[in-house]
Amino acid sequence: MTAPNPVTQLTKQWFEIKGIKQDRRAYGFIGKLYKQYGEETLLQAFDAVKSRPTQAEDIKRPQEYLRGICRKLGVASSAVNKEGRQQLEHMMQDLFK
Repeated sequence: MTAPNPVTQLTKQWFEIKGIKQDRRAYGFIGKLYKQYGEETLLQAFDAVKSRPTQAEDIKRPQEYLRGICRKLGVASSAVNKEGRQQLEHMMQDLFK
């Protein structure tokens, strides 16, 4: 049995937010954000959108809004990109061998 795809699960959570229209392209968009920022950052960004009184109903470009939140969280060092962190750690280990 295979593990569920995290991008699929995250995209489903994105579609559950009020005002988000279902679109197949969202899977690729969420996948890119997942790879760049990690699951925890995306979940924090979803919570930020959900905490708005109107959620995403009054946002003209919700994907851009989500990307902006992820960028802010990433700059604040609360972004967790496991893949990028592992690559950096390997590079640093190779430098000091």
